[in-house]
Amino acid sequence: MNTQWFKDKLRDKKISQRGLAKILDIDPAAASLMLRDKRKMTAQEGHEISKVLGETFSEVMRQAGVDVVDDVLAPPNCPHPT
Repeated sequence: MNTQWFKDKLRDKKISQRGLAKILDIDPAAASLMLRDKRKMTAQEGHEISKVLGETFSEVMRQAGVDVVDDVLAPPNCPHPT
């Protein structure tokens, strides 16, 4: 969990941890635990956070410590079927 990244993004958006908890409809203590990597972030929470921060879901989950592989439409040098 890149706690500082989340703190910086929330500060830039002028959103407190308590405000984030309200947006996520979770207890403020749960938000605190999540941002300190004492509680896992759910995919639904990651999605909501991505909307609030204006970041991609992949980036939010990556910063939360999830090993994320960005979507790939086609492997490199792979001919497309016609």
